[in-house]
Amino acid sequence: MILFWIMWAVDAVAALVILYFFVIGLGDNTVSDYNAGLWMTILGVLTIVLTGGLWLQSHQYPVAAKLLLLVIFVPAMLYLAYILMVLFRGGRWQ
Repeated sequence: MILFWIMWAVDAVAALVILYFFVIGLGDNTVSDYNAGLWMTILGVLTIVLTGGLWLQSHQYPVAAKLLLLVIFVPAMLYLAYILMVLFRGGRWQ
C-alpha cells in the first residue's frame, strides 16, 4: 500500500511539472496548432495513468494499479537519476 502511494506521488509530481511546461507554452505561444495534438496525448496519458491507478487500487487490483503507475514512474526516476548525476558528478559546465 505504501509503495502505491509513493509511486502515485512521484507520478503526480511529474504530471505537475509537465502541466507547468504546458501552461508556460500556452503563455509564450510554443504550444500551437502544430503540436497541440502531441500535448493533448501527453496530458491524456497522464490523466489516464493517475486516475486509472487510483481506480484500480480502490477496486482491489493493487498489482494492476502499480503496473499502470510504472508507465510514468520509471521514466521519472531515470530522469531524476540523470539530473542528480549531472549535478553531483563534479564536471565542468563549460
